[in-house]
Amino acid sequence: MKYIKIHTMHLASIFFVVSIIALLYNPNSQFIYGGDAGSYLEVSENFSSISAASRPPIYPIIIFIGNNILKINWKYFIIFCNWMFYLGISYLLWELFSYFKFYNSIKWFIILLVLLSPRILYYKYDLSPELLFSYLILLLFYSICKVIDQPHRFKLSSAIRIGFISALCTLTKPIWLLGILPVMLFLFIFYKSKHNLQFKWKLISIILLVNLFTLFPWHYFLYINFNQKNISNVQTRNLNLNSIRAGYYKDTKGTELYKFILKNKNLYDMINDIHWKEFDKFSQIKNELNKIDDNLLSEDSQFYISAISKNIFSYLTIQLSRIPAFINSKFLNLLFWNQWPNEIELFYLRFYKLIYLFFIPLAFISGISISLFRRDPINILATIFILYFTFVCVFVSYQSSAFTRFRVGIDPILIPYFFICFRKINLFIYNK
Repeated sequence: MKYIKIHTMHLASIFFVVSIIALLYNPNSQFIYGGDAGSYLEVSENFSSISAASRPPIYPIIIFIGNNILKINWKYFIIFCNWMFYLGISYLLWELFSYFKFYNSIKWFIILLVLLSPRILYYKYDLSPELLFSYLILLLFYSICKVIDQPHRFKLSSAIRIGFISALCTLTKPIWLLGILPVMLFLFIFYKSKHNLQFKWKLISIILLVNLFTLFPWHYFLYINFNQKNISNVQTRNLNLNSIRAGYYKDTKGTELYKFILKNKNLYDMINDIHWKEFDKFSQIKNELNKIDDNLLSEDSQFYISAISKNIFSYLTIQLSRIPAFINSKFLNLLFWNQWPNEIELFYLRFYKLIYLFFIPLAFISGISISLFRRDPINILATIFILYFTFVCVFVSYQSSAFTRFRVGIDPILIPYFFICFRKINLFIYNK
C-alpha cells in the first residue's frame, strides 16, 4: 500500500510539473494549423471525399466525435485530446521505467527530458496526428515489453491487444503498415515460452489476424469508393517524387507519369536533368506538378517501381546516407515563448541542441552495439522499433526537412534508448 501511494504521488507530481511547463510554453493554448490538418478535417466532414484516399481514418474520427457528437469546436477538442496523449506518454514512460526498477530520480529525469523537448511540446499544440501516433507507438512498445519475458502474462488477450494497437498505429499513420511484421518475427524468436512451438505460431497468428481484421474495413472502403488497393496512396506519391528528385525519370518509359511529363516541355526540361542535391530545382518541379495534375503522382505506382528497380544501388546509397540526418534531426522552434527571459530560453535551446545533435546519435550507436553483444530481448525490441521507423521514414521521404515532424512518432523510445539498453547497471536500478 505504501508503495502504491508513493508511486501515485510521483506520477501525479510529474503530471503537474509537465502540465505547468506546457501551459507556460503556450499560456493562451494557441494552436498550430500545421501538417495536413485541413485534409483531415475534410475527411471528417465527408469520409467519401477525395482526401480520404490518402488520409487514414483515426484522426478524422476523433475530429468527427468532437464536432458532431460532443459539439465541441474540433480545434479545441484536438488540443484537449493532445493533452490526454501527452499525459498518457508520461504515464506509459513511468510504468515502463518502474517495470525496469529504475530509481525514481532516473525516471523523473528521462520523462522530463522526453516531454519537455521542443519537438514534443510544439506538436502538443499542432492540429495533426503526430502526438497521437507517438502515444500509440509507445503503447505498443510498452505492451510487448510487459509480456515478452513473463510467459505467464502472454495470453490470448495479450496477442489481441498487440495486434489491435499495431493496427491503430497504421490507421493513424500508414507508415506503420509493415511494422507488424518485425514485431511478429521478434516475438517468435525471443518470446520465452514454456510452451511448444505450436503455441508460438498460435500467438503470432492471432496477432496478425487481429491486425488484418482491424485494417480490413478501411481497406475495403478505399477499394469500393476509390478502387484503391493500398491502405494509403501517400507512399506512391512520395516514392514517385523521390524517384524524380534522384534523376531516375529516364528509366520510367512506358508509365503514365512518364508520358504526362513528356508532353509538358518545361517540366520535362527540368526533370530530365536533375540530381538529388538540387533541392531548389526539385521544389520548382514539385510545385509545377501539383499545379498541373497531382493525381498521377499518387496513382502511378509503376513509375517508382520502374525507377527504383533500375537504380537500386543508387537509391540505397542516397537513402542510407540520410539516416544520420533522421537520427540527429533537431527541432528548436519555440511557440509563443516571448514571455520567458532570454537567458532561460537560450539555455533551453542550447541544452536540447546538444541532446539532439550529440547525445541521441551517440546513445543510438552505443545502444545498438550493446544490443548486438548482449542480445537482450527488450534492447532488441527497442532497436527494431527505432530501425524500422527510421528506415521507412527515410526511404519514403523526399526531403529531410520532414524528419523534424516524423521523429515525433519515435522520440519517446529514441530519447530514452540509452537508458533502456543500459538499464541493468547499478547506477540506474535499485536492488530487486
